[in-house]
Amino acid sequence: TEGSEENKGLSKEQLANQTRRVRRRMLGNIKFIGHLFGEKILNEKIMHECIRRLLSSDDEDTVECLCKLMSTIGVLLDHKEARHYMDTYFEMLSKMAKQITVSRLKFMIQDVIDLRRNHWVARRETTGPKTIAEVRQEAAKEGIVLNVPPPRGGPPGPPMGGMPGGMGMGPGGMRPGAMD
Repeated sequence: TEGSEENKGLSKEQLANQTRRVRRRMLGNIKFIGHLFGEKILNEKIMHECIRRLLSSDDEDTVECLCKLMSTIGVLLDHKEARHYMDTYFEMLSKMAKQITVSRLKFMIQDVIDLRRNHWVARRETTGPKTIAEVRQEAAKEGIVLNVPPPRGGPPGPPMGGMPGGMGMGPGGMRPGAMD
């Protein structure tokens, strides 16, 4: 927190960076715990306790962790024997969503509720960032010409746009004849 001893003397930017790092680490730990449960290294009783503790706080970071954990392990916990626990958790989540004023958190909670309602099948495919090659491949499929230079050191590819008549950029990003 801002008033703690370890944060004295830090600029606002440094404090914001530190907060981001802590948040990212916390979300990573939650995701890791979920994966440990998925590999049956942690038992279900521990996971229910984690969820109860996360539900007991309306702190922004805690709510985000709760949503991440529920989306990671909800499908594994939502079975006949634990259905009454899950129903209770989701009732609490719904109440929490109505009380929270931060839109980002409301939508995050609603996404988890929708995920359960949709039998834990995501509305859209969750993928990571695409490589430049994947972006180029998709653009080629859609007939879009990208004006992006090819990767350095790689094989030269087909022209990606440039001047009419097939003339592209010369060395150093200059047009041919501009070097004279």
